[in-house]
Amino acid sequence: MKRFILLFLIIISSINLVLSQSVEELNSTIDIKDNNKVNMELIFKFTDETKEVYFSMPYEIYDLKVDGGKCYVEKHEENVLICKPTSPFIVGQILIKANFRTEGMISTRDNKTLFRLDIPILRDTENVNIIVKLPELMALVDNKISPISPSGSDIGSDGRRIVMKWKFFDQFSGDIIPLRIYYESLNPTNFFQLIDFKWIIFFLIIIAVGIFLIYGKVSKRSAVVFSVLNEPERIIVNLIQNNGKKSVDQRTLVKSSGFSKAKVSRIVQSLEARGVVSVVRSGRKNKLALKKKFIEEKTEQ
Repeated sequence: MKRFILLFLIIISSINLVLSQSVEELNSTIDIKDNNKVNMELIFKFTDETKEVYFSMPYEIYDLKVDGGKCYVEKHEENVLICKPTSPFIVGQILIKANFRTEGMISTRDNKTLFRLDIPILRDTENVNIIVKLPELMALVDNKISPISPSGSDIGSDGRRIVMKWKFFDQFSGDIIPLRIYYESLNPTNFFQLIDFKWIIFFLIIIAVGIFLIYGKVSKRSAVVFSVLNEPERIIVNLIQNNGKKSVDQRTLVKSSGFSKAKVSRIVQSLEARGVVSVVRSGRKNKLALKKKFIEEKTEQ
């Protein structure tokens, strides 16, 4: 009889020990960045009867920072974050905050982005609070039957970003909270997302036709101008064109053409008035250059 009572007490004590090793609260804040990386903050609240708490995920954990305890990562089939008090002699309620970076939760297809993360419950937990922040200029996809899972989230904004919040009660060891969020960009500068591709092609064709017509008119105009040049004017134009420099000193034209300074001056004035050459005056010097639209024209009959 005494053995039976002793065995019964041992069983009751074991059950109480297991039940006491639970978590009062798990708070998780997930901050999704524009570069598809994620900053996570985990806050564990438990009593000294629970010696350590766990959080498992299949992604790498970087830049781990801890406040209120000590945490480290063990690699098993998944990465397991293990947190415990700084001392085994601490009594009462314990609050440990862990911050880290991670990646691999995000995939994009057809301009739609999916965030997915399974949050495992590794100890019985009374309250689980989850917050997810989307990047700036992102919105939930509206053509999905359920862009957010689990349902029942509180959707709001912090003024710049969409924020989703969940509250769960009485989660048991072995439970999983599957997070799934579909979102897309609202960036108005993304021209190709705002305009159908066929309209882009249409506008490009219109622009190409316009350039062709304008070039044709300019070519005809330059050809008409050259057709009415007299022989001295053609000689001056040929000298400017064959000089090989961007501009020619007017005195060089006097020497090369054999015309007097006065005659060259009159010719230059006539060509400038008809828009064939441009003249840049610098002190007592004149620099002449053919206008671009006439450079390729043949000036000889």
